[in-house]
Amino acid sequence: YLLEYADKLKGDPVTQEEVRKNARVHIVTNAAVKRIEGDGRFVKKLVYTDRTTDEEKMLAVEGVFVEIGSVPNSELVKGLVQLNTYGEVVIDHKTAAT
Repeated sequence: YLLEYADKLKGDPVTQEEVRKNARVHIVTNAAVKRIEGDGRFVKKLVYTDRTTDEEKMLAVEGVFVEIGSVPNSELVKGLVQLNTYGEVVIDHKTAAT
């Protein structure tokens, strides 16, 4: 599932077309995520409100990826941690330490 708060997807049209062509991706627009629920160890479901009907809906899921943009907002930590050429914080992939 790809949940979008707005009434339509934003971003690169070519990427949008590729996403739409993928039969495994279900796009849900006007979705306001309310909460992610689980058993303390694993994600079990995502609850969102359909902004057009104000109806609360639930998706049974096993994981969640959050994407808030493709340009990192890392100016705040510039000079404090190492950044790569794209402005992303460099981490140790074994420990996730910065």
